[in-house]
Amino acid sequence: MSEVMLRTSERNLFKRCQWAWEREYIDRLKINGRESIALWFGTGIHLAMERWYIPGRERGVDPRKTWRDYVQKAQADTKYVNTYHDGDFAEAVPSLELGLDMLEGYLEHYGKEPNIEVISAEQTFQVEIPYPEWHPLDGRKGAEARDSKGKYVGTFDQVYRDHDTGKIWLKDFKTAAQLGSSATQYLPLDDQAGSYWAVADYTLRKQGLIGKNERISGIVYDYLVKAKRDLRPRNAEGFVTNKPQKKHYVAALNEPGVDKLKLADLESLARERGVVVFGEVSANQPRKLLERVPVYRNPTERRRQINRIQDDLEAMSLVRNGVLPATKTPTRECSFCQFREICEMDESGDDWSIMKERVFSTWNPYEAHEKKED
Repeated sequence: MSEVMLRTSERNLFKRCQWAWEREYIDRLKINGRESIALWFGTGIHLAMERWYIPGRERGVDPRKTWRDYVQKAQADTKYVNTYHDGDFAEAVPSLELGLDMLEGYLEHYGKEPNIEVISAEQTFQVEIPYPEWHPLDGRKGAEARDSKGKYVGTFDQVYRDHDTGKIWLKDFKTAAQLGSSATQYLPLDDQAGSYWAVADYTLRKQGLIGKNERISGIVYDYLVKAKRDLRPRNAEGFVTNKPQKKHYVAALNEPGVDKLKLADLESLARERGVVVFGEVSANQPRKLLERVPVYRNPTERRRQINRIQDDLEAMSLVRNGVLPATKTPTRECSFCQFREICEMDESGDDWSIMKERVFSTWNPYEAHEKKED
């Protein structure tokens, strides 16, 4: 019997397609030279936030600098990121330009948040998870092949204390194509952050980062939409306005005789007077590009999350040890799967071993955690 490690991304892949899970986490295959733009972009934004939200109440490296360095190091100035509006393709924006604009908007909206004390950032963890007491192989042939125990491993994006409320939260940074109910309604059932929260109290107490009577209230999700800001002027109510016309300058200046002046003269006079003039409120208001969503969790949810991790360990054990076959789950997501070509060869009964040797290399999905102490 053996001890196995388990990551949330691994759990998600196992539920989506066991055959792909077997290739990535049992055979430990990773296709050479293919990294999705979305993954690369999201990793860079996470890095920028990690270096900005350093432990304590002060802030670290400006995230715009981190992003610029990240893009330049990858020599990715010419990488383009697709942006969308109302589900439709809008434009492809250079990655450097898009990331800088998103982070500028984030800083403008949230500032340095002096009430936030960062307890830890990018904190790795390991938690031993016992298998369920019942096992389908107990007392039957094959029971000896069962894994003995599992370690759930992962990384908290951020743990922080809000000094305005006294509450402690996990934070999960997410980049998204767009916002809306479809992007956030699932959050109370989110497996990754939910399971992280389920083990956070134990882990953080053990690491001496929170007190023995302190608890994590839940998860705060910080969404950043992959889109450039609308920089049209906004009025005092925050609405985007159109270009002001002569009547708007006359009303704003409110001086005798200004109605006789030409528009160019009115613009010059407004600048001299320090008067900001807005046009009509635009009928085309910009969409929301940032959203902070707090999700509270309770003790019952903690138990459910732990049980779900146990169930996943159990199911993986049966497939890992050959008791059950690794099944395939063909969906539209197959189009983006790194194993699509060899999966098609497997379906056709062809030998894909040569392609495996030429196209894939091996990796260790648990490398960041194997050298960490419990």
